[in-house]
Amino acid sequence: MKKINKKFGFTLVEMLVVISIIGILTSVLAGGYVNSQKNSRDAARKIQLKSISDALNSFYADNGVYPSDDGIGTTGVNGLIYGQGQLDDGKGNIYIKKMPKEMKDDLQQIKYVVSSTGKSFWLFTNLENPEDRACNSGACGSVYAVDKGCCYAIISSNTQLTGGMLPTP
Repeated sequence: MKKINKKFGFTLVEMLVVISIIGILTSVLAGGYVNSQKNSRDAARKIQLKSISDALNSFYADNGVYPSDDGIGTTGVNGLIYGQGQLDDGKGNIYIKKMPKEMKDDLQQIKYVVSSTGKSFWLFTNLENPEDRACNSGACGSVYAVDKGCCYAIISSNTQLTGGMLPTP
């Protein structure tokens, strides 16, 4: 009678090759996941800035000036940015309701600046992806400093860029 010798299982080398391939695929996919998370947070910031900008323009159309940027409070634009209030004109007109708080490491991620005449505004935020096409690298000047990523700004429609730089508020 012939003895049949069957091998069951995998060798150590085969197991190491498979584990290595799985590790490489995991690291490649994890990097893409992190970048997609950054891009989605950047998209949310841009949408928030656009919403605030639209509300500010409506406020301007009704009142002839943009709201002041006086400090941190529970009303006005800074209260809205800090997630503590809504933007209204005190006459019963609500321009935008409470937004999600945009803070990171206890630092304000959105900055609102209005001119001394109240006729123009600037909104700034920090995008995490420095390769974003919407980045205004260097355009934010000393008004809004960015440590990582890049500066993204929206300005009032009646404000002109000069040489790619934002005018001083």
